Amino acid sequence: MTDDDSVADIGSGVAGEVRLRNREELVAAVPHVLGFHPRDSLVVMSVGGSGPTLRIDHPHDREAIAEVVHIATDPFRRHGYGRGGIAVVHFTDDHERAAALTGQLVAAYVDMGVTPLIAVRADSDRIVDLASGWEGPLPEETRTRIAAEWAYAGKPQPRADRSALAASLQVVPTRQDRILRHVGAAVRRFETLESAGALANERRWMSEAISGFEATTVPIKDVDATRMLVALCHPKLRDVASAALTRDNSRAHVALWTDLARRAPEPVRDHPLALVALSAWVSGNGALAWTAIEAGNEQHGLARVTARILKSGLPPAAWEAVRSQYFAENTDSAGAHARSAAGRVRPALWAPDPPATGTGPRPSGSHDRPPPAGPSI
Repeated sequence: MTDDDSVADIGSGVAGEVRLRNREELVAAVPHVLGFHPRDSLVVMSVGGSGPTLRIDHPHDREAIAEVVHIATDPFRRHGYGRGGIAVVHFTDDHERAAALTGQLVAAYVDMGVTPLIAVRADSDRIVDLASGWEGPLPEETRTRIAAEWAYAGKPQPRADRSALAASLQVVPTRQDRILRHVGAAVRRFETLESAGALANERRWMSEAISGFEATTVPIKDVDATRMLVALCHPKLRDVASAALTRDNSRAHVALWTDLARRAPEPVRDHPLALVALSAWVSGNGALAWTAIEAGNEQHGLARVTARILKSGLPPAAWEAVRSQYFAENTDSAGAHARSAAGRVRPALWAPDPPATGTGPRPSGSHDRPPPAGPSI
């Protein structure tokens, strides 16, 4: 169990999403809440009110059980979540291990004043109630109904597993090539941003471009996408992107920054990935938020902030307060970062604009995670 996986995927609770009437519907809903089908996992879900949903790698030894109990209870202890009750779901075929872990979890939750309403173990097509011993099938019609209700609510269907979620953020080389054709002009524009009025104009342009995507969800043209990717190297322009994020538009922001991350050359890819992570948390998709953090430079300032939020179990409803605090803490250092950004945004990987008939060079290792590059927050 790696550190990243054991920290857990944390998202919003299930309240207000789809009404779940029994344990079969609860198990069928878990992949939709997480965004992928969990395997060998413990899932803890808040029931009613606000609170996190946690997915943790199922422990395989006694020491790991103690760590998982701590991870699974800490957000509830720290923030007082779970007063409306919680549900514990084990996705494993190891009944004894699930029962042993449930016993420790229930004792810890009860000690905190949190009531576990249900604890079940599920495998591919059966459910076992760990309290009563009841065992039965997970009907296909239940899966189908929950999937239909989630689709009706405008939510995407879950991926096959967590690796499929990671694949959704991978670079598309042909689209990256098209971005590289416009890099020269975008970098030249970036190098003028410290002149009078230029930064204000770029902030205004970026705000309008983001608003335009929110309204239409039509992918941004390559030339504008390149301009935005390079502009994100400036901390005050990254602030424009994060300041525009709200609970209401968070899914559109996930789509926008995911699209740009899949087109971005490596030297600037960490910025849209960090914005995917933040937007995913605000939208309640903790699994995607962690995946985006792991796909980029985990030391990127905004990625670090988002990781701390996820580990703490803060609900997306806290975004407005978090945003105010984040901007207050980062305003003073923004100027120093901006002065150094222009010197670092043109690494050796950038090439001049190629001829119109060329396909443009692609940075070597574009499918591998590079060392940190470009300015940090």
